[in-house]
Amino acid sequence: MNKTIQTHLQEQSVEYLKECFDELEDFRLNGVLKNGEIRKLNDSFFSSNPTSLFMIGEIVYREISVRFFAK
Repeated sequence: MNKTIQTHLQEQSVEYLKECFDELEDFRLNGVLKNGEIRKLNDSFFSSNPTSLFMIGEIVYREISVRFFAK
């Protein structure tokens, strides 16, 4: 069975999500995405499609929000 990006993120640690958050913030500020977890997610789940990068950010931000703010 193919894992979705949502399922993948649900299985990751808080440290992993923080790394993703830091990479996304750096990308939004500088416009350059380093070779890190976000690029790996894009390669694994979206065949390296550059237009998917902002969608990945929303998925990561949602996972963080659900973990810390959902009741």
